[in-house]
Amino acid sequence: MWETISNILTSGNAVFILVTILLLVVVLAILGKKGLFSFDLKGIKMGSSENERTIIRQQSEWAKLYCDSMEPRLPHPEGYDIWRSKYILECVYDEIMTWITYNHITLNESYVEIKQNKLVFLINSLTIKDEYHTEEFNDMVRKETKFIIEKLVQIRELYTK
Repeated sequence: MWETISNILTSGNAVFILVTILLLVVVLAILGKKGLFSFDLKGIKMGSSENERTIIRQQSEWAKLYCDSMEPRLPHPEGYDIWRSKYILECVYDEIMTWITYNHITLNESYVEIKQNKLVFLINSLTIKDEYHTEEFNDMVRKETKFIIEKLVQIRELYTK
């Protein structure tokens, strides 16, 4: 093997071969950077990380905007504390960010049900008003959770094309 490499490097075509190899490496690097080419060797991964960062950025931005927009749609019983609601919505956002970070969001029925229950329990643990401990409110949280998961999956599908 070393003898063959030595013969190639000492031949008259050595410059042409080295330039061709260098050009090939540069082209693969550019394609990898654009996400058009991907490879994963032991300890080296190239290609799809930029696309993944874009997906996570878009999901997190959408989740933040959605959580912020939920406050006016919440029930406002007597003695309603807007800052407590904003704190609870921030905790909900933190939970959604955990889902996004783990990168395993799916429309699987059992996955959606687990996340629905998790958000219901989270919100119930942080609320003190009885108006938020009703089955009607819990159903609203479950419906919103399913919608959030569907949107996060849609965002992933949009940016993986």
